[in-house]
Amino acid sequence: MPPIPVTFLKGVKTARAAQLAQLGVYTVDDLCNLYPRSYEDRSVVRKISELREGEAATVCAYIRNTDTRMQKNRLSITSIRICDETGEMNLSVFNGKYPPPALRRGELCAFYGKISRDSYGFHMTNPAFTKYANGWNAAFFTIQPVYPLTKGLTQNLLRGIVAEALKTAPPEYETLPIALLQKYRLMPRGLALQNIHFPRSAADLEESRRRLKFEELFTMQLMLLLLKDAEDRVRNAISFRSAFADAEIQRFTETLPFELSEGQKRVWKEISENMDADRAMNRLVLGDVGSGKTILAVLAMLKAALAGYQAVYMAPTEILAEQHYGTIRSLLAPFGIRTELITGALSAKEKKEALFAVENGTAQCIVGTHALIQPSVKYFKLGLAITDEQHRFGVKQRALLAEQGNTPDVLVMTATPIPRTLALILYGDMDLSVLNSLPRGRIPIKTYALDNSFHDRIYRWIL
Repeated sequence: MPPIPVTFLKGVKTARAAQLAQLGVYTVDDLCNLYPRSYEDRSVVRKISELREGEAATVCAYIRNTDTRMQKNRLSITSIRICDETGEMNLSVFNGKYPPPALRRGELCAFYGKISRDSYGFHMTNPAFTKYANGWNAAFFTIQPVYPLTKGLTQNLLRGIVAEALKTAPPEYETLPIALLQKYRLMPRGLALQNIHFPRSAADLEESRRRLKFEELFTMQLMLLLLKDAEDRVRNAISFRSAFADAEIQRFTETLPFELSEGQKRVWKEISENMDADRAMNRLVLGDVGSGKTILAVLAMLKAALAGYQAVYMAPTEILAEQHYGTIRSLLAPFGIRTELITGALSAKEKKEALFAVENGTAQCIVGTHALIQPSVKYFKLGLAITDEQHRFGVKQRALLAEQGNTPDVLVMTATPIPRTLALILYGDMDLSVLNSLPRGRIPIKTYALDNSFHDRIYRWIL
């Protein structure tokens, strides 16, 4: 069914549609999915003596008097004194939000707003209100949605438009299998949308949130799995399998001044098996600072270079790129591997020479920043791209390299302390390797989560 434009709704003409467009809303479906940013729970009704500073509440009280004063800038301030059987309080209304005739002395009204306190007692500013007229307006005493706004739109206006959209929208199709709805006790999508906008109770609101959050995560995971399946089917005709390379890598590890940890050996086996296969590797290596991720990257680059391919290592900053360049070059040079650095700090002559070496294949390993995947960098035979999590090497980046006839293996390194289950969610399209042990002699790393109150102490400790 084609999308229904917002102008189809009652009271939404061209000018109003333009205002909604500022919120990214063009169709009835967009309105249904414009979730509130917060809520006003007007069902909490208190006596004046029961109010607490800082809370939001509804007060039912009589008007004692009103006083409107005009300011020099032609704006007005209306002061209203209200009372119930337990006490009195003041209201302030700025800029004629509702004119004095709207509220008369002796009328019984309900006011909703945030409670503050001054020398005269409790106080509300620009409260929402409704009058008692042969009964209360029950709709006022409900949980009201609060939406993002733009010029020309008010909360009441947008609430009315959303309510009209929910009535006009075609019956919601169910996006989740019935088996999942039953297993996790999720409400139907149509009811969830109704309750996310106009919940009948706090419990209904929580259940609608749970349903819609589940749907978002389920959809994201499904897309990642489909992407992973598509990537698994890509046969990039690159296999780094080589008896000579394996022998040289063995020799390389024996020349290191330390022995690889059991975790490093396990993860390297996973990486090596991926690189030997004829499908594109897409692997995330998760390990704390000091766990030995860099040497795994060097091993992968050496394996690619010995198999006749180029390897790139993308660092998040030029300083880190220079540090990694120094490490990688010194480790690989004894094996006849040439490493080049490409950053913005290079002179025009140096950059030209580096780009030429990359293009003609004499540079087998290239270290740099995100500029390494710019169109100006032409690779001779790229087979491996290593990045950190700040450079998520995905479909777009692979497409850029595919234009040069490359579908490289991808290895992503991260020191972010992501729990394994969360990593599987965030990086569901990638195979996951976890370095859960430190090399011998390394000092254990301690990770803390601190709030802003620790800023000064942290700075003093660092300095």
